[in-house]
Amino acid sequence: MHTPWGTVQSVRNIADGIDFVTTDRHGGFVLSPERRAEMPLELKACSFTRDQYFEEDFAWCAVPLAFPKHFTVDDFRAALEAYKWGVKQGWADGNSATFRDTHHDLMIRRLERQLASMQEAAHA
Repeated sequence: MHTPWGTVQSVRNIADGIDFVTTDRHGGFVLSPERRAEMPLELKACSFTRDQYFEEDFAWCAVPLAFPKHFTVDDFRAALEAYKWGVKQGWADGNSATFRDTHHDLMIRRLERQLASMQEAAHA
């Protein structure tokens, strides 16, 4: 398998259609077309390549946020913090400041509520 980061050296399957891959230079999540289609637009915008590749530096955060049942609460929390940081940096802007200022703010509030719910369920 070839990715924007080079030829894949290792693959860790997270769930059907969700893989984490590494190359000799980089890595990240690779989604199937079906999984990518399930993602909210705000999280799809995290992919620098605007496709199924979500690199390990920032874009990775979109995957646990979109598919939380396949990740731990700690993974989700770390992904949310990375997403908030990336939005502030303009890395998840969907090529528009208006998009960033409205859609991402709404997404962050929704994800924060989801995290609170996940934490409550973990302590119940």
